[in-house]
Amino acid sequence: MLKDKKEKGHKTNDYIEHNENVTFSKKLLTADWLKSQQNIPNNTLYLSKGVIISPLAKDMIKEKRLTVRYVKDDAS
Repeated sequence: MLKDKKEKGHKTNDYIEHNENVTFSKKLLTADWLKSQQNIPNNTLYLSKGVIISPLAKDMIKEKRLTVRYVKDDAS
């Protein structure tokens, strides 16, 4: 999957990794994407501004007790 393409500070199709934090960079966060993540560092999801969270993904975030933080998209 995409995890083998991760390099610090380099953008992949789904997320950007900086200093152990994973920033989701697509437009729609789905429950399927959350299920595919083996480990979310510090139980914190970093989302680019403007990301839409699906209702089922919101439920999973609450269930897993994840914190959601929004960050500016550096690519703009």
